[in-house]
Amino acid sequence: MEHSTANNVLELLLYEDRHKNLIHNALFRHLEKGYIFGPHCHQNVELCLMLQGRCDIVINGDAVTVHSHEYMILFSNVIHSFHVPDDTDCEFLQLHFSPDVFLHLNPKIYGEQRFLYYISTGTQQFLKNRFTEGLRSCAERIEREVNSDKTNHIAIANLYIYEMILLLSREIEQSFAPQMENCHPAVTKAIQYIHEHLGEKLSLDSIAGECCLSKRYLMKLFHDSLHVTVNDYINLIRINRAMEELSSGDKCNLTLLADRLGFSSVQYFTTVFKKYAGVTPKKYCSLNTV
Repeated sequence: MEHSTANNVLELLLYEDRHKNLIHNALFRHLEKGYIFGPHCHQNVELCLMLQGRCDIVINGDAVTVHSHEYMILFSNVIHSFHVPDDTDCEFLQLHFSPDVFLHLNPKIYGEQRFLYYISTGTQQFLKNRFTEGLRSCAERIEREVNSDKTNHIAIANLYIYEMILLLSREIEQSFAPQMENCHPAVTKAIQYIHEHLGEKLSLDSIAGECCLSKRYLMKLFHDSLHVTVNDYINLIRINRAMEELSSGDKCNLTLLADRLGFSSVQYFTTVFKKYAGVTPKKYCSLNTV
């Protein structure tokens, strides 16, 4: 199975998408003391490897300090801002990339690679940890290839992205495994059912019935595995999907979008969106940057 998955990835990156750049940008950044870059968001995933100094990254109003030799990964559509303290500047390597292509290869890859599992569930906004020399080396190779004009530099950079996903999955497994439990098969089935019927009126009764479990037991299993309630998970996935559509740049009819995502009204959609995103859908559109 692992050999087959690896072959599929290589075929995808070397042949089908060899000219599709999965990396939106890769650059070294130096920010001066007191620098502030206001609230914004983007569809791609952002990785910051702090090489010197420190920086506060504010996520939904909460500041998370990233110190030297730490990395932070911001998942898609997370509203954030950068605040450099007044007593130090900072230098970091920043990558914006789109791992979505791997999510469509094989659903089993979610469980095999923890990093992709985090992205696919939509229950996390960021990850922060100390980085290894292996991860730093991989990120630096990505930066060199992205900014190169050599033959096949995009295909090579894409392969390095997959290497980075493998390294991040290993680090997540080693660092966060004590806090995480493998999904119960019933939870996996519930997640699949939710994704397949996201635009319909989903109820705890229908999901529990699909899994042949009582509502109470399903709720317990779900919370033990993902640390969120079933309803919160449904709303997280729906709002994440809404963010993707609102970030596309196309003019979007909120009433039609709300209906397509299974909300009973555009007013309820706006209320739920603001609860999870921190802003209204219209405000979110104005904050979005690519």
